[in-house]
Amino acid sequence: MASNLTGLRKSRRFRFGSRELIISVTVGAIIIHYGMFLFFPILYGLYGSFFDWNITTSNFKFVGIDNYARKLQDPVFWKSLFNNVYFTFFSVLLVTVLSLIIALSIHSVKRFKTFFRTVYFMPVVTSLVAASFVWKWMYDPTMGLFNQILDMFNLPHVEWLTDKHTAMPSIILMTVWKDAGFAIVLYMVGLLNIPSSLFESAKIDGANSRAIFWNITLPMLRSTTFFVVVTNIIGYLQVFIPIYLMTKGGPGTSTFTTSFMIYDAAFDYYNFGEASTISFLLFFVILIVTFAQTALTKRRGGFDQ
Repeated sequence: MASNLTGLRKSRRFRFGSRELIISVTVGAIIIHYGMFLFFPILYGLYGSFFDWNITTSNFKFVGIDNYARKLQDPVFWKSLFNNVYFTFFSVLLVTVLSLIIALSIHSVKRFKTFFRTVYFMPVVTSLVAASFVWKWMYDPTMGLFNQILDMFNLPHVEWLTDKHTAMPSIILMTVWKDAGFAIVLYMVGLLNIPSSLFESAKIDGANSRAIFWNITLPMLRSTTFFVVVTNIIGYLQVFIPIYLMTKGGPGTSTFTTSFMIYDAAFDYYNFGEASTISFLLFFVILIVTFAQTALTKRRGGFDQ
């Protein structure tokens, strides 16, 4: 009997020790992974931003904050940052508003909800590279779909991507088409989570559709709206792929964003010190915007459902 109890204790101790070992190995692997592929590159990039670092000349000279001082005095950097803000503001505004309108429309229909959700979500799962090439073809001044439609109505052609006044709005239009589906699904989930008793009580009290939207629906969707806005701001401030594939930052500097400026410095001029500097300046901008929006939303009670 005693030997059985001793064996049972050893078995439990072995199982407990094995579980601790598995947890330690798993957590250790995660820490090593993030350390090697996230934290080390970030810290090394920050370190490199204080150097005149050009791989073509093997130059690696410490310059302190001179890189930051030069970039903050560079009008091209401020132009790229303005383009970022312009792109982000209108993309976030259109995605948020249109997604909410479409979600409300789908929510109100009785049939084919799954069909509409699928149709609007399809662009989200489409490759951004493929979508950029397709939209670039549709924007083509001679063979593009949009100008062919204008021909049908005897309207003049538009230089969608080669005119500095229309290039950025054209990319924004493609971005809204690509990303709105995800926000639509989020808003539809948010609408389903609103208790129907609130709408019924409001109707009994004589509230019309407009009053119900402004006083019940929209306030109850604050958390969803906050998530949509913040995640899109963070993503759009780093926009690169459609810019690179559709306009290469042109015409002129009309679509020259900060992320494209980072790419240009690193892989066209091989100036990794300058590229690292621009990266961290963009990082600080995103950090400030995110913290400001979080603080503002908390102050207004935006996390309350």
